[in-house]
Formats: sequence, C-alpha cells, structure tokens
Amino acid sequence: MRVYLNSVLLAVALSISTYPTAANAHQTVPQPPPENVPPEATRSGGAKSKNRPLWQFGFGAGGGVTPHYPAANQSSLRFLAIPTFRYRGRILRSDDDGTRARLIRLEDTEIDLSGGASFPVNSYENEARKGMPKLDWIGEAGPRVGFRWRLRRDDCVADGPCGRGDTLRLLFPIRTVFSSDFASLSHRGFILQPEISFERVFKKSELIDAQIAFEIDTSVSIISDHLANYFFSVQPEYATTERPTYDAKPGLLSISSGLVLKVSQRRGSNIGSTFFVGLRHNHHGLSANQTSPLHKADQTVTLFTGVNVYWLSSERSDSDE
Repeated sequence: MRVYLNSVLLAVALSISTYPTAANAHQTVPQPPPENVPPEATRSGGAKSKNRPLWQFGFGAGGGVTPHYPAANQSSLRFLAIPTFRYRGRILRSDDDGTRARLIRLEDTEIDLSGGASFPVNSYENEARKGMPKLDWIGEAGPRVGFRWRLRRDDCVADGPCGRGDTLRLLFPIRTVFSSDFASLSHRGFILQPEISFERVFKKSELIDAQIAFEIDTSVSIISDHLANYFFSVQPEYATTERPTYDAKPGLLSISSGLVLKVSQRRGSNIGSTFFVGLRHNHHGLSANQTSPLHKADQTVTLFTGVNVYWLSSERSDSDE
C-alpha cells in the first residue's frame, strides 16, 4: 500500500517565495470585535491565525505497520527519523495541509503541486514476490486542484476559541510516479486520486494545554498501465507454478478511508510540537488486477504514529491566509 511520508510520517520542505495575493493586495482598517464576544472567538470560526512564524525547524520521528505493496498480504514495521522544516511561504508551503506549491489561489480554491512517497520492499521479505526484482523507493509529484469550505460552528462563539473549526476539502490530484534505488531513476506511470476529507479542530484543552484535531478522508486510486505493471505484472522469466505469467491492466487500484488524530502543543499562536496517530483501510476487492497472482488481499490496513517537535522559529510572521 502507498504510504505518503508527508501525511503518515513526516514532511520536509525548504522554500522561499514572495507572491502578491489578494490577501495583502490592499490594506483594511481593523474592525473591533462584536460586543460580548471574546476577541479569540472572532477568528476561531475557521480562519487560521496570522501570527504563526514564517518558518519552524525541529525534529520528527514516526513509525507504522504498512503492507508491502497494494493488495499484499504481508506487512512490515517501518521507522523514520529526520529533521523537519515547516515553511509558510505564499507559493511553496509545508504546513498543516501538507507539502505543496500553490500556483493559483482563490478564496476557496487552490491549484498546487503536491507529492508523496512510499517505502521500498525487498523481494526476500515477501513470499509472493520471491525471486522477482525488488520494489524501490517510490515518489510522486504532480498538480492538484483543491476546493475548501470552512464550516461555521455555533460552539466556536458560545464556548470560546476552537482553532480553525471545521474544514471540508475536495481534492483532485494527478501525479507522475517514479521509483529510485538512489543509483537510477525510473518513470512508473501516473496515479489519479480524487479525495474528500473532513477536519474538526477542537478548542484548546486547558487540561493538557494543547489543541486536538481529527481528520477523516475517503479516496479512490486509479493507476496507469505502467504503474499497474510495476506492482502486478509477472514476466515469463519470473513465472512459477504458483505465480503464472500475468499482464497487468490500468484502472482502479483501491478505495481507501483514513482517520488521523492530532494533539498539538501551542505556545501562543505557534505550534511547539505535534503528536499524531492514525489508521488507513484500503479495499482492493474491485481492483482492475484482482486476478494477478501478486494480488493477495482484498483488504489492507496501515497503522501509524509519530511526533514532530519544533524548537526554532522565525521572528517574522506568516502574513498569507
């Protein structure tokens, strides 16, 4: 199963950008908050704080139990520990919404570039692929059209601040896929993955001095012929009595759903550290390559957890919303 390192484990983005947007194209005279409403509540119904640092630097570590490849019946425990750099530029960003390059941004619509990655699998680790070439590190990159709706919540005003409130997103990414063993780079086709997600950010908990959020999503993965061959084809030289020759077909790869819980420590408007835990379920029962000898499971599950700790941040604030 594909595991996005920027959403399941960690993301690293180093970027600099200056781009005039509608958000700062003109100055607006500040307006006082409505009477009898806490100042924090006036910005809690979905708007992000504009006092977050432009960049933050820290360290992240995570791990999870992941299937070896789509529709595999074997999983492995994987770990990753890397420095993390969060940057909130007006074009290139690494923030709560992932790592991406925003090309066009309207009020509730974005066209950006995004990417992902998944772990390699040695053939000796997997019974179904013994004797076959290993699966290398896989990377993805491509354009994405996204629509976002901030949903108003009555409790944001009645009970005080509740962070960004509720957010509904509809995403349409198409990415080119490549694999690498760090000695060479090979193109592996394309993947189309429309997704709908819902995020709720609860008000800050005084008990643990942190903000709690959860996100649920559902997506459909459709792959090209080249990528289907990489995962599911069996060439004659690798065929056995239990693994006959198979020519993979493009089409549906999986229908998946995920749930992520995040607990973020806050220092004023800054996020000092984030702990996250989640799971993802993939249904491969309708896969275009269900008859492949490498298709071993109609259902796969990924479990993951990790932490990001940021201890250095810029004095300059993010002014783009």
